[in-house]
Amino acid sequence: MNRLKSIVVGFDFSRCAASAVAQAIRIARRNHADLTVVHAVDPLVVHDLARANAMSVAETTSDTIASATHALVQAVKAIDPDIEFETHVEVSSSIRVLVSVVKSTRADLLVLGVYGVSGPGRGAGTLATKCVRKAPVRVLLVHERHESAYRRIVACIDFSETSEAAAAQAARIAAADKAELFLLHVFHGPWHRLHYRAPSSESSPDFQRQYTAALTAQLDSLREPLARQTPDLSMTTAVVDHVSHGDAIIEFATANDADLIVLGTEGRTMLRYMILGSTAERVLRELTSSVLVIKPKSLMLTEE
Repeated sequence: MNRLKSIVVGFDFSRCAASAVAQAIRIARRNHADLTVVHAVDPLVVHDLARANAMSVAETTSDTIASATHALVQAVKAIDPDIEFETHVEVSSSIRVLVSVVKSTRADLLVLGVYGVSGPGRGAGTLATKCVRKAPVRVLLVHERHESAYRRIVACIDFSETSEAAAAQAARIAAADKAELFLLHVFHGPWHRLHYRAPSSESSPDFQRQYTAALTAQLDSLREPLARQTPDLSMTTAVVDHVSHGDAIIEFATANDADLIVLGTEGRTMLRYMILGSTAERVLRELTSSVLVIKPKSLMLTEE
């Protein structure tokens, strides 16, 4: 990632969160960025403790924050004893605390584990998905297996401004990590939607080849400036015809053993191929790797 100044990472003491912290530390050190480690305490836990110990809610809140902060510092120091960081522990919902700290620190990046204390399920956890929707910043969801440098990165391209930003980010990460980069464009050929019509030029094999070749040329035109900026980067383009953009991304990433997917969202209403709620969320639901989600500039807290 480029020119990061402030990074926020959520930590819930799970194994996946520890991997997220390790990845956040690695990125912060590379960028000389400020790092804030955040933990949210469920208010119901505080109220239950207060009743059980016959203490006031205020006193229990203070004690809980103090003990959680101590445990948080110890956990981060166990991952990297030399890293400098700030802590933020608060009794409130996780999503509210994370978004609040992202805004107050003017963070460039929010890092979370793909899933939390509930453990791995199918795809990203509820909190991770909420943060992708609501945090006004790039969000990196880290898989438990990915504590160190990435090896194979897939950048998902739909030729929108946001996906071009995703490609640039992916290229920077790949260059820094000496990873292999794939630029992937998924489309659903119009000939698949012509089954109710008589055969036409649009459904001919020649048209299909020309259509795919035009998309390939457009993807190559995006690749060329990235290759000039990072001449040592191993970069491959791929154009895939598939009925489901989300399924195609997951299948391509799995087939190529990718450990990071980078994709953009087009915001709440202006959508093209990718929309948070469709392709991006489909990828999150089926996730078996880490994912970096790039927001449109209009939804970003800080400028590039």
